[in-house]
Amino acid sequence: MDCNQCGAGDGLNLVEKALKLTASKAACQINGILGALPDMTTAVTITQTNTEAARQRASVQAQALVKSASRQTHNAYLSAKG
Repeated sequence: MDCNQCGAGDGLNLVEKALKLTASKAACQINGILGALPDMTTAVTITQTNTEAARQRASVQAQALVKSASRQTHNAYLSAKG
């Protein structure tokens, strides 16, 4: 819930302003007390792994599409262009 008295916003914003911290540093301060944040290094590693897996799948799919493509000749538009 937002603070209506000073306009600080939510609790994270209040910690940022009160301690003059960035959002990530304020979140770390809060996490030190509450211990509620997930391990961000694990989250980054999972995201990178998922991204690499998605790239590999896209690469295989693109290669299959190129391999299955056939050359089209006698295109009216391109023939008119010379």
